[in-house]
Amino acid sequence: MLDGANHLVFFVTWVGVFIATFKMWPVRAALVLVLGAMSLAFGLTKAITTSYIATSLGARYLADPTAKESLFAAGTVADGLRAGLQDMDTYPLAAIWVLLALLPSAAGLGRAVRILGWVLAAALVFDGVLHLASIDSPFFVVVVLVSPPYFFILGNWLKRISINGLVMNPTASQMASA
Repeated sequence: MLDGANHLVFFVTWVGVFIATFKMWPVRAALVLVLGAMSLAFGLTKAITTSYIATSLGARYLADPTAKESLFAAGTVADGLRAGLQDMDTYPLAAIWVLLALLPSAAGLGRAVRILGWVLAAALVFDGVLHLASIDSPFFVVVVLVSPPYFFILGNWLKRISINGLVMNPTASQMASA
């Protein structure tokens, strides 16, 4: 369930990014919001189904330990479902990190956020590719270690934008260049 809660926190962040970037880059902002909603939906679905299936299988095993083989088959199916939902909630996050890393320099997003976004996206994609090849990789540890500084710096960027008027103002940049 904790993974599902993480997606809820991520979604709140993506809503903040949507609000901050909507006036300057409406298509990118909409993509962030849609991808964030997809990640939230798949993440919560994964959390709920996994907790339900795990408790159901565990209760069934405790009730009838002789049905071990059929429970192992059901457990394998449940693990496949969880792995599929894991991929479906992960790749929208990687796309958002790449999308934010590719924001124009007018966004004022620092170089550190851009680099960390690329690192996070690459770690998730490489981890998924290696997982398909049945190779266990430590790339997810990179995501666990790099995401707190990433979100801290991204939050500072959002705070800086909100202090300057809640959203990026496209007319202010035009007036400044005139």
